Amino acid sequence: MKPNLIICMTPLQVLIARKIIERHSQDFIGIYLAETDNAKHRFYSQKLAQQCLRHAYISLNTDKSATKWQKSLAKLQQFTTVKQQLMRLNIWQQPISTVFLANMDLIIPQYILAKVNYKTLNTFDDGTMNIFPTSRYFLPKKQPFAKWLFKKMLGIQADDLNKILAKTQQHYTIFPDKTNIVANPIPINLFSKTYQNLKTVTATTRILLGQPFDDIIGEQAYQTMINQTIKDYQINYFYPHPRENSRFDDTLPVIKTQSIIEDYLINQLEQQSNTVFEIYTFTSTAIFSLQALPRVKVFAILHEFLQADFAQNYEFLQTQGIQILPEQNHD
Repeated sequence: MKPNLIICMTPLQVLIARKIIERHSQDFIGIYLAETDNAKHRFYSQKLAQQCLRHAYISLNTDKSATKWQKSLAKLQQFTTVKQQLMRLNIWQQPISTVFLANMDLIIPQYILAKVNYKTLNTFDDGTMNIFPTSRYFLPKKQPFAKWLFKKMLGIQADDLNKILAKTQQHYTIFPDKTNIVANPIPINLFSKTYQNLKTVTATTRILLGQPFDDIIGEQAYQTMINQTIKDYQINYFYPHPRENSRFDDTLPVIKTQSIIEDYLINQLEQQSNTVFEIYTFTSTAIFSLQALPRVKVFAILHEFLQADFAQNYEFLQTQGIQILPEQNHD
């Protein structure tokens, strides 16, 4: 029996991929494409590998300090690296039953599609890209001619989002109640275990999700915003975003883990069966994947520092049933 191929680029995609693999009897070959080579990507790449017959981790990381010419050469080298890995996995121009992928509009996944002889193409959610109305999936930019020509030289036929969508037979989603870029998606439940058997709530844990706003509104403003929120909503723990620079270890306990918030909460729900978790954020779309989780409540805080630049984000969160909490008066 021909194997399936599943391609991931983020930790959340791995959680979805593992659930997809559980639904199928065929062997899977897994590929993890990491745009940034770090411990978290490698950790989730290994999680994918645990359920695959064969597996490859491919770093697409480029040196930020490199010149434009050096970056271009590095990107060209990526195609050679991918070819070598596909040959090592014994799938280069070889038959594959079904390919599963999430990142439909990126060139490396499209290149892989062009170099394996697959029978069926299925897709799954690329995080909230599939449901956010202003994402590049819903508002795609016209592909430059040079990029189109380069793809043709590489042998890529399914070279844009619409062509991928036209080939897609099934789409798996963790957002079954949301409008998806792919019609008639199949629901996937990340939280398949039963956490509802709760007799008595004895504790409430409040967690604030960090975001890389220090680069947008300034480090001082970001720290002020976080400290105000911690005080206003009696936050117990801070879960930092990997790209933020500010540190809050002196203010409250900081959750230090390789796990993404979805994975972390699954484990905490198992360990703390009588605890309700309240998740606070500003505009993080991670709360969408937490909405369906029993014993978890999600809130978005509307702060004056973010109102002007993120009004559209808050409007979308509100239309999706997320409770928006106002910044409290500090006069």
